Amino acid sequence: MIVRLFAAALALVALPAMAKPRVLPAELVWPNGVPGGAEPVKEESNAVDVWNVTTPSYQAFLPPKGKGNGAAMIIAPGGGFRLLSMAKSQKVAEWFVERGVAAFVLKYRLVTRLPGETPEAQRDRLNATMRSEDRGTRAAEDGIQALRLIRARAGQYGIDPQRIGVVGFSAGGHVAGMMALASEPERPNLVGLIYGMPFLTPPPPLPPANLPWPPGTPKEPWLRPAATPAPGALPPHFMVVAQDDTAVGNGFRDYYEALYVAGYRPEAHIYEKGGHGFVLKKQGLTSDYWIDEFYWWIEARGFLKAPAAAKTFTDCKLDCPEMVVIAPGKFRMGADGGEEGRPEGPPHDVAIAKPFALGRFEVTNAQYERFIADTGRVPTKSCRSWDRKSNSVSEGADADFRKPGIGAGDGAPQIPVVCVSWRDAKAYVGWLAKKSGKPYRLPTEAEWEYAARAGSPEDYAWGKDPAAGCGWANTLDRRAIASGMLPAFQEKAGEPAHARCDDAQAGAAPVGSYKPNAFGLYDMTGNVWEWTEDCYAAPYAPDVPTDGSAYQVKGECARRAVRGGSWMTVPFRNRPAWRGRDPEDQVSWIFGMRVARDLDAKGR
Repeated sequence: MIVRLFAAALALVALPAMAKPRVLPAELVWPNGVPGGAEPVKEESNAVDVWNVTTPSYQAFLPPKGKGNGAAMIIAPGGGFRLLSMAKSQKVAEWFVERGVAAFVLKYRLVTRLPGETPEAQRDRLNATMRSEDRGTRAAEDGIQALRLIRARAGQYGIDPQRIGVVGFSAGGHVAGMMALASEPERPNLVGLIYGMPFLTPPPPLPPANLPWPPGTPKEPWLRPAATPAPGALPPHFMVVAQDDTAVGNGFRDYYEALYVAGYRPEAHIYEKGGHGFVLKKQGLTSDYWIDEFYWWIEARGFLKAPAAAKTFTDCKLDCPEMVVIAPGKFRMGADGGEEGRPEGPPHDVAIAKPFALGRFEVTNAQYERFIADTGRVPTKSCRSWDRKSNSVSEGADADFRKPGIGAGDGAPQIPVVCVSWRDAKAYVGWLAKKSGKPYRLPTEAEWEYAARAGSPEDYAWGKDPAAGCGWANTLDRRAIASGMLPAFQEKAGEPAHARCDDAQAGAAPVGSYKPNAFGLYDMTGNVWEWTEDCYAAPYAPDVPTDGSAYQVKGECARRAVRGGSWMTVPFRNRPAWRGRDPEDQVSWIFGMRVARDLDAKGR
């Protein structure tokens, strides 16, 4: 242990000096107003702490430009929900920034003091009248909302939206722990519980870490194969407590036990001494080095390194979508079966001989707005959307991409554009080709399915079970159903009417909100349907191309193929093999697009 501590001390001494963090102005956690309204109490502070917080915010501490590694950490301060130890938390933020990790210090809502009440009297009042878990309910909501905003602004901060952790101290551990228990897409990517944990008694039910062992698995642990992680498992946990901590010691150990029983193996550091609230305080104890061990842990997990990135490019700064180079390859297109009157086969082999590029994201409202402004094109009206009164899909005379209908985002910049017809989509890619001088177009059905499958033969990018996909895709899920949404179209007998999980969005989601597939493409499943170049024919025609090109007919094409499903489409129709069919002039609040571009043999 002495050798290890000496090595850690040397590592700290040898750390190269870096410029000061870039500290940005604080951002409101609830830009449109605190849920239920903020209490009419004045926030107060001193050089160390802040109290009476009723309007939560977060503040970014960013590495100097060019020095960040793309990872980020949200810091949830402690203080018993009566105050926040902001000065200590800012020191932690600076510690991470020195190592290239962006940090965001969270100022969450607190239980406020009564007029004239001393801190000691407030503590005694809360201990007598309010459970710890109730004190932190709003604070946990603030943490979850802050993570939503930080992920949505990841590009602005220069961070990877899928490498955001949270470390919480004492009461902040409750915030961090409850963030980890949020719906899967809204969870942080890892969690540090530093002498804190969810203040729930008994500990809450936890989703299992692993799937059950299949029948016939040996009972002897040493003979079993590696466990299969369960869909919806919690993010990795790092836990720290000192054995002389009389504030949270028992509850901390209970939560560790609950995690262990559910199959998790958190990294746990239980120190001989340290007390409570040590943060970065040097006491001459082994607990002084918890943050170094936390850093070694996130480093060992690969958190500090960006995953192998897809090869991407853009042809212009403002107007051109980000493109992903898709390598040539072979795959089995289509599937046996399908719905009555909608066969998905016959399955056939397709060989895509040349590389091509596909939009990393669906085309956004902001991108389409620039097309409209540049060309003067009149947005297509009479968009079809859901009418709650009649529980049916109907046209709205003035509905267009800026006012698309229930759940479609009302033209928000990073929401995928909808209410565009196939002809609108063709006009958009034609404009993009002219503007950039590059051969932009719509993807073919074969290219789309090849890219959506991304080398997998399964029904979805994540496997076969729709309920396992809420971290990957925005589909018709529990949240959409709870909001009053109904399936956009009919269900298939024997198939689930909606995904039995929560993808955190009742309507359309900002592009890139979920995990990418193996090709680095986002939202290939769900969010909005995407037009393709092909003329629809089912079953696949005998002369369907097998080289990845589009299927066309002589004369007029009655219907074009649309792919991918949407945020309010039943799971069965979100599979890569399922094919929509709609007229070229159809405009719908769940129909959008993704662009493709030809490349030469060298991928240029």
